[in-house]
Amino acid sequence: MSTLALLAVLPAIVLLVVIYRADNIEKEPFSLMAKVFGLGALTTISAMILEEIGLYILSFFFYEPNGLYTFFEMFCVVALAEEAGKYFVLKKATWKNKEFNFSFDGIVYSVCASLGFATLENILYVFQGGFSTAIMRAITAVPGHCIFGIFMGIYYGIAKGCELRGDEEGKNLNLKKALLVPIFLHGFYDFSCSFDYDGMFLVFILLEIFMTVNAIKMVKKMSKADKPLSPYMEMMAAQMVSPANVTADMTASSNTNAAQSQVTVTPVQAAPVADAAQKAPTSSEASNTNTSDVPPVNPNPVFTAESIDPSINS
Repeated sequence: MSTLALLAVLPAIVLLVVIYRADNIEKEPFSLMAKVFGLGALTTISAMILEEIGLYILSFFFYEPNGLYTFFEMFCVVALAEEAGKYFVLKKATWKNKEFNFSFDGIVYSVCASLGFATLENILYVFQGGFSTAIMRAITAVPGHCIFGIFMGIYYGIAKGCELRGDEEGKNLNLKKALLVPIFLHGFYDFSCSFDYDGMFLVFILLEIFMTVNAIKMVKKMSKADKPLSPYMEMMAAQMVSPANVTADMTASSNTNAAQSQVTVTPVQAAPVADAAQKAPTSSEASNTNTSDVPPVNPNPVFTAESIDPSINS
């Protein structure tokens, strides 16, 4: 039992760690991530209820399941109920939160909601299906939910940036994409698994590869291009790393070091000159002095014993 529980939870934990580590600039608080994860898990319950309602409605239009019934079931019932629930809790928990301030944050939080859903759903399936189900879902369903969350988060982050820039049209457009793109991918994914046709398994494999490759590329791209969503924060960040400011800082530092060097050297060089001027004899004194009594001139009197203590020669 404990092994099955571990197998049910481990895939989501691994994927969540991968996404968290890809957030390079500003890590998101664990408290908010845990909140979104927990709310995402609760949407498993709401999705089950909505799916039952949707299937009941479909029963009025189809006397028996067929290809068209499967299409509506997967796209308009299952995918819609699950992705709409994730989107709802994601927006409620993070849209107005001050921690949602970088473009990559949208991916982090949307993946939290998706993997929260996937974890509870996976536990239910694994305890029913056993070890083989755990392995199969660990390489298909759970990564699939993570990928749906990545695409949701990309458009979700763009929409937030549009709002902060005053682009209401861009905000609404990308919020729609944040919901509709995951619904389409999820529906196509489930349809290719469920439709009874020999060629659909190949379609499923190709779709899985396509989604995985593109999700990895997008995560790497968004991670490298991560930037503040607020125009003011973005401007400040650009000024902090601009080449002109770097050059100015280096010039100011160089001037400061040069000034400090001059202040340090000047007293040391001036002291011997002043000292020598005070001790130098006048021309009349020099003429009355016996040259034999005059000691040899030391080119560096500062470092002789006589220059330190004149009483030594007396």
